Amino acid sequence: MLRITSTTIDSESGPEKATAAARRLLKELCIKEPEQVILEDIAMTLGIYVVEGGLFGAEARLVRGRRHGIIRVKETPGELGRKRFAVAHEIGHWVLHAEISQLALCTTNDLVAYRSSAEEIEASAFAGELLMPSATFRPLCKEPDLELIRTLADRYKVSWTAAALRFVEECRQECAVVFITDGRVKWFRAKNPREVFIKPGLVIRSKSVAAASADPDVMCPVDTETWFPDLNRPGLTREVQEQSMQLGQYGVMTLLWVQDQ
Repeated sequence: MLRITSTTIDSESGPEKATAAARRLLKELCIKEPEQVILEDIAMTLGIYVVEGGLFGAEARLVRGRRHGIIRVKETPGELGRKRFAVAHEIGHWVLHAEISQLALCTTNDLVAYRSSAEEIEASAFAGELLMPSATFRPLCKEPDLELIRTLADRYKVSWTAAALRFVEECRQECAVVFITDGRVKWFRAKNPREVFIKPGLVIRSKSVAAASADPDVMCPVDTETWFPDLNRPGLTREVQEQSMQLGQYGVMTLLWVQDQ
């Protein structure tokens, strides 16, 4: 078995460098298809042993020794995709943060990286590329559609949330994914957040598909002001389409597609 003790990156940091590190690791391990991404084997080649269960108050924990480490991941029955992302995230810490991450304890917020430290954002970027490599994932990201995202989640064995976030990053269309709890925006991810921004805490308007708690099979047009009161500018008119789905105890996930008219 190929033995990799470290994968180095240069002195710069950030999601782009984390993504590049994941690509190098996949290349060194000759992994080209989603079915080949067996995280326990990848971890073992790096000197890491993956253990499930016995962890409370966090999604995953990395304990690092000099050359070996242990990743302990929370036991979550029926949520294989969530566990896989947590393990990939900790592998990211191992590869990227040897000098600072001797004991990493990561919560749900750390994994989604919407309100996290630079190191957590990098580890999540690494995990996204490791589980859903751009080379195979990007060509599948065509028009925004939740059914397509579900299909991608099944193929890559990730959660719907992880697949949606990666879809927004890789899709050529201007789109955003919004996560809603108790009728308010918890957080969002947009392909171009400077153009398409949704304020966390925003109360969901009654005209939105999300407020109707509907699961439409296709995108539905909504008034631009429903989500983006300030999006239209003189000489530029945007149209917005929306599709929403229930995530059980986690709330509602909404996919928005913004198009120039």
